[in-house]
Amino acid sequence: MVNHGVDTSGQATQDVRLLGDYRIVRLLGEGGMAHVYEAEHVRLGRRVALKRLKSPYGQRADAVQSFFEEARAVNLIAHPNIVEVTDFVFDRQGAYCVMELLEGPTLADLLVKHGPLPAVRALDIIHQVADALAAAHRAGIVHRDIKPSNLLLTRQGERDDFVKVLDFGIAQLEESVRRSGETMLTGEALGTPAYMSPEQAEGCSVDGKADIYSLGVVLYEALAGKRPFEAATRMALVYQHTSVSPPPLRETGPGRSLPTICDELVMRCLRKDPDERHESAEALRDALQVAGQECGVVLQAGAPPIPVGETEAAPWFRLGKMAIPLLGVVLVTLAIAWLMPGLSTGSGRRPKATAVPPERHPTADAGKARRLSPVVLGIQSTPTGARVERMNPEPRTIGVTPLVLEVTEAMGPWQIRVSASGYQPRNVVVPLDRNRRLHFKLVRSPAPPGARRASGALAPTRTPRSRKARSTNKPRVARPRGTKAPRTDQGTINPFR
Repeated sequence: MVNHGVDTSGQATQDVRLLGDYRIVRLLGEGGMAHVYEAEHVRLGRRVALKRLKSPYGQRADAVQSFFEEARAVNLIAHPNIVEVTDFVFDRQGAYCVMELLEGPTLADLLVKHGPLPAVRALDIIHQVADALAAAHRAGIVHRDIKPSNLLLTRQGERDDFVKVLDFGIAQLEESVRRSGETMLTGEALGTPAYMSPEQAEGCSVDGKADIYSLGVVLYEALAGKRPFEAATRMALVYQHTSVSPPPLRETGPGRSLPTICDELVMRCLRKDPDERHESAEALRDALQVAGQECGVVLQAGAPPIPVGETEAAPWFRLGKMAIPLLGVVLVTLAIAWLMPGLSTGSGRRPKATAVPPERHPTADAGKARRLSPVVLGIQSTPTGARVERMNPEPRTIGVTPLVLEVTEAMGPWQIRVSASGYQPRNVVVPLDRNRRLHFKLVRSPAPPGARRASGALAPTRTPRSRKARSTNKPRVARPRGTKAPRTDQGTINPFR
């Protein structure tokens, strides 16, 4: 099935056979804003997907130019999870863009067919979208219309569920036409209120936080099998997104079995105030990685999820493991061939000693494999946003919580310091022998000495005791020589003891 985020049941309103240098092969589908065709370049023979904009969208040169410029900017990002646009054409018949031809269903098709997805599969799909949005937001581009029908799932190499984000710039084109006062079409052209952020629904300017909200709605639907808000009219949906709190994900049927961190992640995306959502798409991507670990997998940007603790050795290392036994067989064969002539003559002369390399102990190679395999280190804190520093071999900041790192260095333990303003820092020693997930509950710093006295309260007066009174006190307990009193300060804490 070939699908580019449009309704494949639609029929073209005009029989078009040739658009510029492209010959139409067949209609793939029709949406509120465009027809989508499978086409072929007349000279190169290359198969592409061709999206031809409908009126009034394809007739307004200023709106189309704005759409083309944003689509071109997205194309320059060259992110693997964003559909590639290869050409733009504006002629007498209207405007159209040429894209790579992809095969596979959209996430909307998948949810209609299968209902709610397993947590690992849903987190993997949304993790790829968050990574693509992070690249777009860094370039100053906001999608504005993230929804399941704009997320196409295809196959790339050996990986299924490889996401391609469609229709960057379409929402901006729609907004330009709406502000111009043109007659609007029904259906898709009215936007997608079921996934629209509160600030976008109210007509305010939007930034990347609007895409984070929409992606939260998509993840909610993928995990629960239904959207957080349902209503019969557009205005009712807009009211719910702007004024009603969504039901917690864990109160839905499929959501009851999810880890708590999944519910917290989704509900943070759906906050009405943009400042209360994740700081950026990168922060959301990192939070999805932590949630993936709670579900038992490591999410990867360019590869399918792998179970926690299982990593694939490098090809050269696997080849080396195969070559070592083969080399041993060759050496033993050569030694036997060298000894055989002396044994057959019966001279009784002792053969010369052969220097055969000693066989390596199997645990040596096993230790090497562990050092070559990356170790996933997840660090969380209460409160979040604490600074994480690595103190050896020299102090340097490695991020803020929540933080997920993939460590590939073959070295000893890390000395890590977690600190936040107004809280006592924590110092830990982290062995890198396996995947670890750490959670620090920081304690507030005590008030500085003299603070209570400065507030106006009188300090208690100490009454000196006489020498005789002191002599009647209980005798001091002698401590054996060489012992020390237990420390009461924070010190270096090792949570792995």
